[in-house]
Amino acid sequence: MTQTSPSEDWAPCTGCSCSNHHTPSFDIQDEDMLSYGGDFTRLTNSNEPPAPGEARALQSMLSKAERCIALLERHIQHIDEMTERQRAVRESMAEESQRMRDLVRVKRAPLSAIRRLPAEVLTEIFHHTTEITPPKHWMSGPANEPSHWEFHHKESPLWSIELVSRRWRDALLSHGKLWSNIIIQDVSRFRSRTPRELTRFALHLQRSRQYPLSLSLHCPINADSGDSIPGELFAFLVMASSRIETLHLYLRPSMLASFEPLKSAFRSLRTLIVLPNEFRNYPRLEVFQHAKNLRHVELWDVEMPLDEFVLPWDQITVYKNVNWGIGRQFGPPYEDTTALLSKMTRIVEFEISYLCDFCRREAPGPSVSVPVTCPQLASLKLSVAKTSASIVLDVLLNDLILPSLSSLDIDCQETEINAYNEGEQLFPAVLGLLRRSRCSLRELRFKHALVDANDLLEVFRISPSLSCLQLINVGMNAITDDILLRLTLSSDSESESDTDSGSTRGTGGKEQGEKDEPEILVPYLNTFHLVTNASLKNDTFVQMVLSRWRPWSTSAVGNSDRMGCLQSVKLGWVGWDPVYDPDDVNEILSYLEPSRPEGCQLKVYFGTSDELLQEYVHDGWM
Repeated sequence: MTQTSPSEDWAPCTGCSCSNHHTPSFDIQDEDMLSYGGDFTRLTNSNEPPAPGEARALQSMLSKAERCIALLERHIQHIDEMTERQRAVRESMAEESQRMRDLVRVKRAPLSAIRRLPAEVLTEIFHHTTEITPPKHWMSGPANEPSHWEFHHKESPLWSIELVSRRWRDALLSHGKLWSNIIIQDVSRFRSRTPRELTRFALHLQRSRQYPLSLSLHCPINADSGDSIPGELFAFLVMASSRIETLHLYLRPSMLASFEPLKSAFRSLRTLIVLPNEFRNYPRLEVFQHAKNLRHVELWDVEMPLDEFVLPWDQITVYKNVNWGIGRQFGPPYEDTTALLSKMTRIVEFEISYLCDFCRREAPGPSVSVPVTCPQLASLKLSVAKTSASIVLDVLLNDLILPSLSSLDIDCQETEINAYNEGEQLFPAVLGLLRRSRCSLRELRFKHALVDANDLLEVFRISPSLSCLQLINVGMNAITDDILLRLTLSSDSESESDTDSGSTRGTGGKEQGEKDEPEILVPYLNTFHLVTNASLKNDTFVQMVLSRWRPWSTSAVGNSDRMGCLQSVKLGWVGWDPVYDPDDVNEILSYLEPSRPEGCQLKVYFGTSDELLQEYVHDGWM
């Protein structure tokens, strides 16, 4: 073999095209350097010594190979040294590049578009950094400590933002609305505030100018304080009370009595949110009874609102009563709900969580003539502990007439599929409410109670404007194959919808020769969610969905508002009958996915009850 290699003193040069300008290469020939024309087979296969000529030839070949090995090793060493030098050069260049990048960033800062943003845009950005209401979560304490709500506060960023630049400070100071949100994280510490802190608080109020205020007062459960608001804070409340539009009170019930001297001061109050940090009876509070603009009330863990709060009930348009901390089974007595509704003549949205059927008054409540009519109530949301489901809600719903009802949400707060009360009359009560009210129901959410298909079919018939249907854990007899067939739109449905406005018929009945027209149920339905134990045929469900995805169901009819298109389809089946088969998911999706309209949600689940509910919660259906 013949091998060519560079000279021993090889070094790269720069600025020319010679061969040394590049890393050298080796041309390996086919012949071996250690090959010899003679025959060494005899020596290889025996232990005989070589002849003198053979010895000299072998010595010559070995010397030549050793010189080549030495040359290669020196060259490898040179390459390693070159690599180290290049690595050092590269690191130096990288450091210089980063230094230049830093300089460019500094020099480019004056050209930033942020510096040219109008003050109105800056203030809008700053507004999104402020905290309106701090997030909270329920803390279950150990046996010797009470459970409580815990709030996660963060310091107001406004005081830091104003230090960024003069322009940012001017933007902050020129828009008082940015300073209109005030949160006192611990009212008990207000007594020990330094003069500087009190000055800053006063300055915060001053910078808000005459904008309506949102004020949040908090007192942690472990705070060592008295039963009244500190005098220093009360002085500020007196000064700002006429501008308070939203008031969040997360205090001890006894502290609320401190507001009584301000009885006529909350002239601008529109939203009142009360949540105690301990669960005991409230003193009777009359401080807000003259708040002539009060419209929105949220009471958390207030068991007897009629006894404990004197409010201008006839003004309230939004009411929410959530009973969490005092226990899900100890909500307000259900008989108080009709009394409340009878007083709320302007109520639009009404929500009570965790009604109770065995909480009773020690003394009789106010008598109310039933049924109670709420002419403006559009949204009703009720939940109960499961033990109360068969008693509370059906009684309550049977006592109401809601002609403006458009959204109804009933939740029996169950966590297991197929846990029902025998003889439940809850959904028949829903049907009775809709019949009496003659309302245009648009949204129906019904969870954890039995539904009969015949009752549901009647709801469809008397609620043609229904657009959202969510049924969770409602038993096997809610959505059947027959219901799905009735929900399936056919081409005859198109013809009917296309001609019902243009045709003229006599009052005596159908025209001669006219065929029976198919019944169109809930033509505006755009949300269909079902998670329950059911026995349905894949094809029946698929055909129903496809019929409400067809182009003719919206545009081809001539009026896109006449018939809706499903925009959200979610199906969770439990207890597949006759045999649970996970492959059915793929089968259904294989039929539906190719036809799914753009932007339409489609989810299909199969599994055990626990798996389904976990998936259901994770998917945000709750």
